[in-house]
Formats: sequence, C-alpha cells, structure tokens
Amino acid sequence: MTATPAGIILVHGYSGSCHDLDFLSSVLAERYGSAAVVKVSLPGHDTADMPSFNAEAFLDTIAGHIERFIGEGRPVVLIGHSTGGSFLLRHILQSGYPPLLLILAGNPEED
Repeated sequence: MTATPAGIILVHGYSGSCHDLDFLSSVLAERYGSAAVVKVSLPGHDTADMPSFNAEAFLDTIAGHIERFIGEGRPVVLIGHSTGGSFLLRHILQSGYPPLLLILAGNPEED
C-alpha cells in the first residue's frame, strides 16, 4: 500500500510574490509530483503595486489550500518565507491544525 504524499504549501513574504519560490517549488514538484505542491499567491501580490495589508484575506487564501489538501487525505507541510511564515503560524494558532511539518525561513517576530 502506498501512502498518500504530503501536500506542500509554500507562502511568500509580504513584499514578494509566489515567483520568489519558483526554484523550491520546481524541485519539490519534481520529487513529489506537481499535484503535491502549491505556491500560494497572496491576494494583491500579482501586480506591480504594493498591495494593501489584508491579513484576513491572506489567512483565508492559505486556509483554502490547507483545507484542499486535508480533503484529499494528505498530511500538510507548510513552508513560509518572511511574513508568509508569520501567516502560517497565525493560521495554526487560530485553527489548531497541526501540520506534519512547519518550516519558517527568515520570519520576523510577531508583536
């Protein structure tokens, strides 16, 4: 019996975009399959202008990806860069959801 591979969610920093994680995403997709990897694009980060800081919209977007993987029966791995990692931590604290693995890279302290 083959175990279901984990769902891997990558979240970029506030001043960045999902494209900042292209290399890591490619390597993970090659190893675990493209269906197992999601680069989250936080709302408003797909334009040249700096988006407004909308924590609830960011958290809702992240939660939607986590819920999709849970619905597929996948354990979830969360990887966050900078403020993206802070949002992952906030989601975990608010939802109580324990990911299989949490990786934080260069995250600022929360107030």
